Amino acid sequence: MSDVRITLFEWLLLPFVLWGVFQGALYYHANQVEEAIHIAMYEGSKKAAVQGQFTDDIYQDMLQYLERIHHFDPSKVDIKGTETITERGEYLHLEMSVPKPRMHVLPLFKVQSHHLFHFEKYMMSEYISEWGQS
Repeated sequence: MSDVRITLFEWLLLPFVLWGVFQGALYYHANQVEEAIHIAMYEGSKKAAVQGQFTDDIYQDMLQYLERIHHFDPSKVDIKGTETITERGEYLHLEMSVPKPRMHVLPLFKVQSHHLFHFEKYMMSEYISEWGQS
């Protein structure tokens, strides 16, 4: 009878052990994914601020960075930005949505409510259309 209790206790404890072992690594990975998105947005924003708009080339550079370095699926990344020429002193807008990585070991411990990381960024344009004219 004692062996049955110990076995039952071990099986009931197993989900908590799995959670304790893997949860830290999963959160760390999610944090790294979030940081990669911020870096891609920052680099794209710098280029767009100089050009005064977001272009397909800038979007592609951001997607290639995420795909090459962090193995994102480009078809699941949604990027939208200000695509009209914006003069210096006005704001450009950038939005990016990316699927969240797995953040739980067992469905019992599911803590995420949304399935996407969604970030918005505003930056000031540095584009001057008429160089040298006073």
